[in-house]
Amino acid sequence: MKKLLSVVLLMGFASMASAGSEGVRGVDFFLGSGDLKVKDNGVEVKPSGLNAGLRTSLSVTGNLFAAVAFEYFNGDDTVSGVKVKTNFNETRAGLGYSMDVGAANKAFLLAEYVKTHLKADASAGSASATDSVGFSGYVVSVGDNLALGPAFNLYARGGYMSVDSDNHVKGSGGDGEVGAQYLVSAPLNLFVEYRYTALKFDSTKLDIGAIRAGMHFNFAS
Repeated sequence: MKKLLSVVLLMGFASMASAGSEGVRGVDFFLGSGDLKVKDNGVEVKPSGLNAGLRTSLSVTGNLFAAVAFEYFNGDDTVSGVKVKTNFNETRAGLGYSMDVGAANKAFLLAEYVKTHLKADASAGSASATDSVGFSGYVVSVGDNLALGPAFNLYARGGYMSVDSDNHVKGSGGDGEVGAQYLVSAPLNLFVEYRYTALKFDSTKLDIGAIRAGMHFNFAS
């Protein structure tokens, strides 16, 4: 996972350094507040805390583009006197196809590979325990970017996620984002967005919600 994070970071900073080069579409950096809810056999843990990440996309050819993203969550919760610290990280990589739908509307299709790791540390007095699980799979999404003027646009993405955990338990559910973006001065944009994912694994439910703000560097022509 550390290698994957290093690759994403290098891609992001390399893209910024070559802002005028062909192929670079954009780089996003975001920071916000996230909520992670895990419900298993009637027991519910709802840690809240920091959510941060970055995304970058590169033009492949024509309307075809590649996308890579890394996201991190660190939260705390207390359940019946037990303190629970949770770490969650997610890496995505995929290909998408964008298309113009009218003069101010751009739609896209996106297929991504997703790999996630969730770790929980529980403690009560001198007793402690640690558990972790990883899962990987795919996300297929459709999205839209609507320009409401020369400097302001709304965007949304909605899709279906299917994953398989380390212990071969399959999960699936919805995944998406909705946000607004404002052009400050090219290539810098500021954005606010909400991300939500809801997965079901047999008797376990995993919900992820995050409100974050960030900077988008748009290098697309």
